[in-house]
Parts: sequence; structure tokens; C-alpha cells
Amino acid sequence: MLLGSDVRRMLPPPAMGRFGDLLAATTSDTSGLADDMSGDRDANAKLIEAFRQGVEQPI
Repeated sequence: MLLGSDVRRMLPPPAMGRFGDLLAATTSDTSGLADDMSGDRDANAKLIEAFRQGVEQPI
């Protein structure tokens, strides 16, 4: 979550919009990103969700 928050602070608004779109596409249920990561799929899904929440939460 902290990494996502850091990313949000570093990106300028136009880039943040595009990054948000990309993040939504890659973290959808059909993306398989958690499956592509090494380790436990459920733990990976939780990490991805925490990152997404950090990116999307208001500063």
C-alpha cells in the first residue's frame, strides 16, 4: 500500500490517469497477474490489491 501511495505522489496528474487505467486493466480478475508472480497466488493477489488501494487513495 505504501508503494502505491509513493507512486501516486511521484506521477504528475496526466500520467496518473494513464497509470490508473493500466493498473485497472492489469489487476482485473481476468488478468492473471497474481498467477504470473512467483509464490502463493492468494498472497500475490493481496499484495496487488494493497498496491492498487495505495495508488487510488486520496493523499
